[in-house]
Amino acid sequence: MSSDPMTSAVVLKVGGSLFSLPDLGDRLRALLKELGPAEVVMVPGGGSFADVVRDLDAVHRWPPEVSHQLAIHSMSLSAAFLSTLDPDWILAGSSLEIESCRSKGQVAVVDVAKSRWIAGLPASWDVTSDSIAAVIARVYGRLVLGKSADLPRRMVEEEDLSNEDKSHSRREILIQLSRAGLVDREFPAVAASVEQIGWVNLRGDCKVHWLPGSATSSPQTARPTC
Repeated sequence: MSSDPMTSAVVLKVGGSLFSLPDLGDRLRALLKELGPAEVVMVPGGGSFADVVRDLDAVHRWPPEVSHQLAIHSMSLSAAFLSTLDPDWILAGSSLEIESCRSKGQVAVVDVAKSRWIAGLPASWDVTSDSIAAVIARVYGRLVLGKSADLPRRMVEEEDLSNEDKSHSRREILIQLSRAGLVDREFPAVAASVEQIGWVNLRGDCKVHWLPGSATSSPQTARPTC
């Protein structure tokens, strides 16, 4: 995690599959509270907005750059949606706007289409909001993936692993998650340098599970009440 208090934060990717939860706002507020003093930057998934682009791409067979850009723009709708769930969740498209939100005690909801973080990512459906959130988390230190599925039990951190084993284990876990379709294909490479990665099933127990190999020692597990 970044040692600079102005950049240290938790990037929370909110999966688009969660958007249909009637109490999504309450679940997210509980999670934000339980993450403790860490400030949170939200990155929305594409959800049904991106699905429309994907369906149209299958019909019109756009060049990858076109479908990628339209998918990115669909995430603006996702960000706008999340910002309606709480008056203190504010749209932000740049580092300056994010820091402005944080200085006011607000939660920045990243409008990815207005940001510069994604410039180096491939224009492909192999890149989703998972990798985009990981790129942002490389700046802010920690990443929590909010999903609609549990992290497979064998992937939860084991305390008796050595640091070297944990580092190797995390690489393998990221690859396994990608192969299982739980994250996108680019995620293992993009997230390799993120210092700490967590997983939370916001349709389940809402408990954050941290992957092996975190840069900080024995992080506490958040147990919000959904």
